[in-house]
Amino acid sequence: MLLFAIAAASVGDLTGSWPLDLPDARGLDVEGDTVWVLQPGTAGRIQEYRLGTTLVPTRTLIEANLKGARGLDVRTEAEGRVAYTTMSTPAGPLLVRIGPRGEVRRARLPATDVLGLAFTDTELWIAVPPEDDDSGFLVVPLGDRPVLDGVPEARKVAASGASGPKGRFASRGVALATVDGHPYLWGTIASHALYAMDLHGRGLFSVPRPLEPGDDVAFGLAGSEDTLWTLRRSRTDMELQRLDLADDTPRRGPRRVRRMTEIIVSRPEPGRTTRGGVVHNFGIPAPVDGQGWDPASLALRDESEPMRTFQVRDLAWNPGDTPVPMKQMAYANVTRGDVSSTATFDVWTQSLQPTVYPHRVTATSRPAPYLADSMLYGLDDHARYDAFLERVRAYLVEHWRLTPAEAEAELHHPYWAGRAVVEYVHWRYRYPSPTRGVNPTLDWARGHYPGGPAPLKLALSEGRVDGQAVVACDASAVMLDGVMKYLGHPARWIGTTHQTQQDGHIGAEGPWDLDGDGLLGPGERATSLHGHKTTEVWLGERYGWQLFDATPQRVLDARGPYPLVTVSQARLMEVVAGRRAPERVVLNVGTGKVPYLFIEPEPAVRYGNDQTYNLLGKYDHPDLWAHPWERIWLEAAVTIDVALDPSGQVTWERRGRWDLLPGATLDVILEQLDVTGKVVRTRPVELGVPVKRTGLRVTAPPGRYRVRVRLTGDPDSGGLSDVQTLTGS
Repeated sequence: MLLFAIAAASVGDLTGSWPLDLPDARGLDVEGDTVWVLQPGTAGRIQEYRLGTTLVPTRTLIEANLKGARGLDVRTEAEGRVAYTTMSTPAGPLLVRIGPRGEVRRARLPATDVLGLAFTDTELWIAVPPEDDDSGFLVVPLGDRPVLDGVPEARKVAASGASGPKGRFASRGVALATVDGHPYLWGTIASHALYAMDLHGRGLFSVPRPLEPGDDVAFGLAGSEDTLWTLRRSRTDMELQRLDLADDTPRRGPRRVRRMTEIIVSRPEPGRTTRGGVVHNFGIPAPVDGQGWDPASLALRDESEPMRTFQVRDLAWNPGDTPVPMKQMAYANVTRGDVSSTATFDVWTQSLQPTVYPHRVTATSRPAPYLADSMLYGLDDHARYDAFLERVRAYLVEHWRLTPAEAEAELHHPYWAGRAVVEYVHWRYRYPSPTRGVNPTLDWARGHYPGGPAPLKLALSEGRVDGQAVVACDASAVMLDGVMKYLGHPARWIGTTHQTQQDGHIGAEGPWDLDGDGLLGPGERATSLHGHKTTEVWLGERYGWQLFDATPQRVLDARGPYPLVTVSQARLMEVVAGRRAPERVVLNVGTGKVPYLFIEPEPAVRYGNDQTYNLLGKYDHPDLWAHPWERIWLEAAVTIDVALDPSGQVTWERRGRWDLLPGATLDVILEQLDVTGKVVRTRPVELGVPVKRTGLRVTAPPGRYRVRVRLTGDPDSGGLSDVQTLTGS
């Protein structure tokens, strides 16, 4: 029987499931209500089913030696139904064609192994393990001759590029599906995720597979209109799954909440005596999707020694058509010493995973303020912009086999234009590394600053690869912002902050998990990295503003060499219409220059070049002050007190800003400890517990245990009981 049929909410959601009474399956194809499943083995077969409320076997299409077979594509050719599969043999991988009477033709494939196949109108795609060149697919052109005769002309295409502990993940199959009649290829990232590609093999986005703990994935992937079909194998059975591809509503994760503290300190330039007014500008969460804050929680404090009086002002600078609020602490007349200020407030965030189909991007409205020029962009510098775009076109032609006309057309499409520029910058530019003696390329005399202007940054990629194309996030955001505007696509930059990891790996101030319980608890604060700058591109009414991050990923070594390496498709899927991580808070949105915050370049040089564009401070006498020092910390805004008694009864009490987490749920985890206090086993007791519940009972063999209750989707927030000896029940 049909296990269930539900409405989809996002791409990749499960909409139907049918049990499949087979011990194993290594290939799948679907056409209308007909399903074919490949059973491997020396006495293998391809079984045909009729799809309804149940899967009804109708006939055996083919019986043959299918040992080592993976993947299936059933096609109608002149002599009838023909099956194609790939086969792993001791002599090497093969492409196999099985005719309607069981006749077999084989062709050797230039690969180490084979994992599946799919036909498009013009090509045959074969999934293979990634090799040194990062290839993940062989692509065989289709022509007038039989496909097996064209195998020697196969080319290699990179797969997702995602990596795990044992190296890059292979795609365990490949399928062709259509959405609104537009074809897309689908592959897998190992067994845990699926990802969409265009017909050139460019990764677009990935989605999780609907698997339960302990499940595995059989080799089987098939597509149809608005639907992807997969095979799931549990410990006890196998089933056919139907996944929706049409509903591209972004996936929203559960909310998390933090108490954020910003600190701004202004110090005089060495040897200068301060005077005049000082204003500190505190960014508060910008009005963008996926975050919010509680204005009533805002607290502004002066931390100077001696303490100073200040006035609170509101500043809502409008970079385009989106007012961005700031809170200001204004000091009237500072005559000596540092000025130190703090702002504290409660902020919530959530992950946001878009699934953008390029054919659905329609920019019928273009917010004009985000097309405007400024000194950051220099859109009248046609020579440098045109030369840069010519290099991007050449990259598309060389790396993705686009025709010049196709490359030109993509630059007039906001998604493809943004993706092309991001990929080119990732390929051609490098990130600075002061510890290796490499800083961003600058030329103060020419007005070439760390963050711009865009034309001078674009020109760094001219000529030979010599280590000069070095930019950080501020410059790459301005570059992408400028190129998109130059092409007529609205764009804006955003400034974010990011919570560090527990062990301090991302941050510079060490680990924050001082008691080692894995939770952000009382007395602990996580450093939040500030100042990451990236770009949002307007993708029309359906998708709105989407994140495009052109920040180079490879760090340059001053000693060279400077190789140009293929850009990972997995990385591009993260940074092109990419996921908004819940660890990030957007504090600034901008386009061009904000006159209030800007000092013209020529006098700025006299101020040490650090006051040209200062989001943090404003001074009556800028020449007397160094650029402000800033730190951001995040603390727990919600905690849970957890108790476990010897009978296994667990109770908990929530504290903090749970009012900012509507619909929140809790995960209850049981942890077993050995005599040394080391956790030796964990298991979930109950996941997704309604937040209003206050307890439950656990059962476990005798031993030493503790219980962790945490906010679903936020492993840093929750509570941990004391260790208790359970007698077993």
